[in-house]
Amino acid sequence: MGAYLCIASNGVPPSISKRVILRVQFPPMLTIANQLEAAYIGQDVSLECHTEAFPSSINYWTNEKGDMIVSGERHETVLMDQGYTKYMMLKIHNVTNRDFGTYQCIAKNSLGETDGLIKLEGRSKLIYNVSLSYIVLYISFVIEILKLDQTWDISIDSATGLSLLKWLDAVFTLEIVFLIQKSVPQENRPKIFLPVGRINCPMG
Repeated sequence: MGAYLCIASNGVPPSISKRVILRVQFPPMLTIANQLEAAYIGQDVSLECHTEAFPSSINYWTNEKGDMIVSGERHETVLMDQGYTKYMMLKIHNVTNRDFGTYQCIAKNSLGETDGLIKLEGRSKLIYNVSLSYIVLYISFVIEILKLDQTWDISIDSATGLSLLKWLDAVFTLEIVFLIQKSVPQENRPKIFLPVGRINCPMG
């Protein structure tokens, strides 16, 4: 599509010209850069679609139930018209569990319609699945080691043990040290190291 200039000349001035505008009519076409998006609870997220059509298309968003989404307190629809191309964006503010699901961007004109799907999933924060009983057992074990008058060098090779150590080292090191120090007399308190994959408890 665009403007074309037709020029006629036989070498004798003046030449004549005619400008012609060519418009090609076609049904909507749609592209989606990211068909899968993820967001944390409470986060803002944007879903995007790009469409092309002539004549100009009607564009809108629907949710998983097929209901049209209109701008409101938590949802904002943005449409940028650039000739036969349109940019669609759906902004979701303060994401909740109810917002997760599949969204549909739709474009239609007199020649047809098209749609695209974008799935919004929840993004989980890094949480290690370690039960409280394992934590209590681990702390009790270290306390008993500290009460013995010898050096222990314990290697943890199993996947479960290594995952537990990583979690404890990253999240509960300070809490563990505090509890251990409370259980051991002041004069017998050694320095405690909890490196990932190995426990070193020097005594004396």
